[in-house]
Amino acid sequence: MKRRVLILQDHLRGGGTERQSIRLSRALIDNGWDAKLIVGCSGGRLDPLAQQELADHLYFCGTTGSPLTSLRALQQLRQLSANQPSVLIAMGRWANCLLGFCRRKPDTRTIATVRTSRPLPYLYRRSIRQADAVLANSHWALQSTLRTSRRTEDTNTAVIHNALSRPELLQIDPSDKAAAKRAIGLAPTQKILLSVARMDRGKGQGDLIRLMARPSAHNRKLILLGEGSESEGLQALAHSLGVAKQVHFAGFCEQSRIYYAAADLFLSASGLDSLPNALIEAQAAALPIIAYPTAGIPEIIDDPRTGHLVQHGDIAIIHRHVENLLDHPSNTAIMGRAARKTMIEKFDPQQQIKAYLSFIDQL
Repeated sequence: MKRRVLILQDHLRGGGTERQSIRLSRALIDNGWDAKLIVGCSGGRLDPLAQQELADHLYFCGTTGSPLTSLRALQQLRQLSANQPSVLIAMGRWANCLLGFCRRKPDTRTIATVRTSRPLPYLYRRSIRQADAVLANSHWALQSTLRTSRRTEDTNTAVIHNALSRPELLQIDPSDKAAAKRAIGLAPTQKILLSVARMDRGKGQGDLIRLMARPSAHNRKLILLGEGSESEGLQALAHSLGVAKQVHFAGFCEQSRIYYAAADLFLSASGLDSLPNALIEAQAAALPIIAYPTAGIPEIIDDPRTGHLVQHGDIAIIHRHVENLLDHPSNTAIMGRAARKTMIEKFDPQQQIKAYLSFIDQL
């Protein structure tokens, strides 16, 4: 009989955790598991992708509102989890908070996951303590979680890094950059600084906009992919600094390959993420990265071989690195090739899935 696994996910807004949940669910199905992705509420940007990938292996508990306040969602979730699953995996904040409330048989194994550097609420820490196993996507996240949750032992814990979720980025040829820039309406001589992240508090796009206010010897353009509650405020900041024409708000873009292909550098100023998928995607596209050393980000970037790590808020140093890389394109190309090589070695999707399957099988 097939082993049954339920993956619990808050919603499918468009972030890295949501992509990993969809991809893991598909991989488990392809490897013979009876897997289902249980989502707190519909209405996210990645709902169509999940429906395409998972079809009847996808279940939404509700359609509107916050899953934290949805008693109907909790009731349905408990009913589903009571149906003899072999494994319950929680992905996301809400899912991990509810993990301890799911009805389960004595032989059901629960896996809590940590994929954030945000402070964990009490119910999340409670689930970490009670879960049969804990998975983190960075060594930083695992050690921080064991400490703050006061889990008494670190058995059945592991780190499985995020994997590349857009393999098509490996097909980008950096020598075609000029054509990619023309395809998005930009001059081939314009230097593109790309950042991909939800526009939430703590993601740091404001620092990147302030960077654009510094004088440069290059014709630079900052492209911000993503949407969120901070979007209007960030656009207002760009106008107030007089750089609105130098900053392009591209919004949510599922087909982001063309932007990665056009970019010269990738920037991240996030103070929240444990191990951002976008940085792995940037490496696959052979882009050097300049980022803050938030949480597990130093596990992605080999400074100075594949990019640069800059202390939080030090926009002057970010500016210096950007100008230096744009001044020396041959060095930038070498760094980009090293970044792609690192991605292939450390963040291969097949290796990640093997690690998940091996971990689950050993429970």
